[in-house]
Amino acid sequence: MMISENKVADATEDDERLIELIYQAASEPELWPELLKQLYLLTQRSQFAKTTRVGVYPLFDALDGHAPSNPLEENPKLKRVFRHLSLAIKITKKLYAAEESHQLLHSLLNRIPVGLILISEDGTIQSCNSLGSEMLTKSPYVTNNNNKLALSDPHQNQKMMALVKELSRARAFDMQSRGMLIKTPNSQLRPMMVLTPLNMHALSVYEKQAKVAVFLSSTNFENALEISALADIYQLTPKELRIVEHIVRGISPPNIAKTLHVSYNTVRTQLKSIYQKVDVNKQSELVNRILTGPASMLFQSHRSDEHNDQLSPLDQNITLDDGRNLCYRERGQAHGEPVLLCHSILGSRMECFDLHNDWAKRAGVRLIIPDRPGYGYSDPNPGLSYKQWYEDALQLMDKLKIKRFSVIGYAVGGNYACELAVKDPERVKQMVLISAGSPLATPDDYHKATPLFMMQAQLAKHYPQLYRLFLVLIERGLHNTPSYYIDLLATRINEYDHVLLQQSHVQRLMQLSCTEVGRQGVNAFVDELRRYTQEEPINFSKIKIPTLLWHGRKSSYVSLNTAEKIRSQIPMGELNIVENAGHLMIYQNWPDIIRDLKNRLEKNNQLER
Repeated sequence: MMISENKVADATEDDERLIELIYQAASEPELWPELLKQLYLLTQRSQFAKTTRVGVYPLFDALDGHAPSNPLEENPKLKRVFRHLSLAIKITKKLYAAEESHQLLHSLLNRIPVGLILISEDGTIQSCNSLGSEMLTKSPYVTNNNNKLALSDPHQNQKMMALVKELSRARAFDMQSRGMLIKTPNSQLRPMMVLTPLNMHALSVYEKQAKVAVFLSSTNFENALEISALADIYQLTPKELRIVEHIVRGISPPNIAKTLHVSYNTVRTQLKSIYQKVDVNKQSELVNRILTGPASMLFQSHRSDEHNDQLSPLDQNITLDDGRNLCYRERGQAHGEPVLLCHSILGSRMECFDLHNDWAKRAGVRLIIPDRPGYGYSDPNPGLSYKQWYEDALQLMDKLKIKRFSVIGYAVGGNYACELAVKDPERVKQMVLISAGSPLATPDDYHKATPLFMMQAQLAKHYPQLYRLFLVLIERGLHNTPSYYIDLLATRINEYDHVLLQQSHVQRLMQLSCTEVGRQGVNAFVDELRRYTQEEPINFSKIKIPTLLWHGRKSSYVSLNTAEKIRSQIPMGELNIVENAGHLMIYQNWPDIIRDLKNRLEKNNQLER
């Protein structure tokens, strides 16, 4: 009897710990691995480990809303967890709504062409917009001195602080601004400072200590044009807007044609139309009109990282036959060998593997990377299957007027690549699979898989609704701090992947891609993981095209045995084992992969001749 009572007490204590953890994880996303573990353990306890059936429907179908009745009423513990997860999500949404309001204000302030710095009575910097932050870093006349606003000239600094003290003590009915010209070594540069007292009741909790807003006029800071509103001002089409953006950046018309994959005559025609709408006669006049006319109000401070053309090629969209939008990006050479890249489960159209060098361009490859449905800007497709993705992909290639192409599948993307190879070998020249194959192909794989992946796969497969709630609870926190998720992965994988994840450029590349995974919520990711563990396995023996598998010998996600089995089933399959490499070997071997693909294509082309 005592043993039974102890078990009940332990179970009750575990349940209370789980409920407490749910609310902690709502505000502290770094706790998500422990919450995941506790949810997984909950489903493994005796009363949930066995599948409960309602007629012919298993429990996980009922939880996902597919069964005619809900067996949750028979499982009060699980029902209680659902209720607390839902309540925690509501609380989290309110917290993030307040934070988003704060971020929206700062986003708007970042668009004004002056520096804004909020300071307390003693000059301590409380907040600033992006141009204000840039001026504090680069300006020769205004500085951040131990987190206090200061002017380089001692006399002027004393005058500024006197005004700050005066305005900090201003009464509500006497809130007038004060201004002063700032002396600089260059007599032609006379930046102006305007100081305004703040209404304390209107400030957010983030800035309650701020007393004075300091506005600084910009002089010689590099700016980047925000062109989204130019269409309204000059009635420009989207294609003309792209031309203007490149012209303002100093790119010549011939190079614009290469960048946008259009003919030089097309660019010239569009430029003539732009000149007519903007009422100018030549390129220099266009630049001057854009930078000094009404569009000059659309400036925002320049951040070199965010405007790197290598990392931010222009997004493209097509409309599929069923009306859905499919978004994609292109990298590499405009008229090179076309290659469709099927991204990983944590990837998107942003997935690329070379931060500083466009190896696809060097190799003469035109790399096309679409967002799968529900990822990034592609419309969701709740009934997505590998077969439907094959149809989406072919429609994309048809729209691009590409008859034959090669395909790369990275990790989970390998399944989608294989579907293309099986269904249309006439159009797919060759296939490359990188770190691909089901990580849970056999029961033994569950024991070898990393705990984080195994628990998520099991929850997504058997309790998808519970897993969805878990992701909704933590997704915003992880979205705000993606580096934490990457750091966490680095601590739980093999040494070779760990070393790669310590490299800043790899972290940057993964963050760029990961941010698009949850852009439309968590459903696409959950469905992707569930499909990966439930959909009928690929029949590799039906793949009749040349296929090369690249696989790290030390991969923690997909075992080398699995890769070898796949290779043995593909009639024209080869396996390239990379020593001293893990699942993420693509980040260090991408140049070799893309060059090898191009060399094989050239050899095949010679044989066909």
